[in-house]
Amino acid sequence: FKTTNTGNIEVEIEKLNNQWLGFVEMKWHIDSAVSDLETRQKILLMQVAEEAISNSVRHGLCKNIRVSAQVVSGALHLEVTDDGIGPRDGKPGLGSTFFKNVSKGKWSLVQEPGGGSKLTVHF
Repeated sequence: FKTTNTGNIEVEIEKLNNQWLGFVEMKWHIDSAVSDLETRQKILLMQVAEEAISNSVRHGLCKNIRVSAQVVSGALHLEVTDDGIGPRDGKPGLGSTFFKNVSKGKWSLVQEPGGGSKLTVHF
């Protein structure tokens, strides 16, 4: 059984790090303003991050992930970069639909110049 997302950023980061231990190395950069968000916003942030990490590992076959979150003018900006094989063409999946709905269309997934991918979600 999966434990419930508490909205406690530190606890949720630790859970994700433990979940993917041995598969991928993660580095987190969380802006201090994130701690001032409402609990439901923190929960949503961690749900989006969890989906992005899962996609990076499962579809991108990456070994390293960098997650960055910051609050800019009241909006949350999440960026997840990896060293995997990058995005592939094809039919959008559930993750893409989730990112689109959460961000009201303000998201992108692009190939990084040196390889890998970068997901940016604004919500």
